[in-house]
Amino acid sequence: MKSNYLSPQRAIRSALLAIFISLAASPPTFAQIRQGASFLQFTPGAREQGIAGSLSGVIDNVHAIYANPGAAGFLREWQWSASYAQWIADVYTASLLYGKRIRMPWSAHSRFALGVAYQGVGEFNSTAVPGVTVSANDLVAALSFGQPLSRRVAFGMNGKYFRSKLAQYDASSWMVDAGLLMRTARFRFLNNFLDYGIFSAGIAVTELGQPLTFIATATPLPRTVRGGVAFNTGSHNGLQLHFTVDYKKPRDQQGFVSFGSEIAWNQILAVRGGYDFNECLLSHLSFGLTLRLDDRN
Repeated sequence: MKSNYLSPQRAIRSALLAIFISLAASPPTFAQIRQGASFLQFTPGAREQGIAGSLSGVIDNVHAIYANPGAAGFLREWQWSASYAQWIADVYTASLLYGKRIRMPWSAHSRFALGVAYQGVGEFNSTAVPGVTVSANDLVAALSFGQPLSRRVAFGMNGKYFRSKLAQYDASSWMVDAGLLMRTARFRFLNNFLDYGIFSAGIAVTELGQPLTFIATATPLPRTVRGGVAFNTGSHNGLQLHFTVDYKKPRDQQGFVSFGSEIAWNQILAVRGGYDFNECLLSHLSFGLTLRLDDRN
């Protein structure tokens, strides 16, 4: 019987080679100019913020494709998500993401996702001239492709368009992300209490593309190398525990680690927390509470 999956060994070698060639080939001519487009480092979703953005090794989370596009290969039959957040200083964000498994000529297990994320700020006056106001916004549109290479390994890529606007100035760029996500088979773990466990791990490189040019000077994108592991344990209708650890190395920043954990009951009520060691943040600690509405049948 012919398999619907690609050859895992060959595909993994090709994917890793593509990732590291992209890193090596990145132009060094912008070494004296710090990265921009910080919105590209933001991951939409309330749950994702609650675990400090530790998503590189996470499975079964539709927003994880922004951190590691390999997660697209393990999406469910279909998933969608919408989010809105109001930040300090009148900054707000909104996102919409939809993913679906689509049968392709080479495989019946291919996944595709389409996402849009927007950040805006209302009109403000940053000058000494009364009545002169400006506004600013950022937009990211992403098309994701995920392909399981086997039941345990998936490869994914994002093609993204980014546009940033401030007053009458704007700049845009196209970019790609690539990543791998691996998971173990489900195994027995503390019978009659948590029932099963799954380990997963992922690596990715994101924001590979041309720099932004608003007027004359080119500003590099925040290219980021990521790696992470996650452990999921529990029972389907009882207690579930999730633990994640990520390492991120953005361009022009020191690498840092983030942790996330979540405890849920019957997939309805969940409490989570995280800690991010990124020195650029105002607060390192995050916390969240979720009430999930689902078809209980």
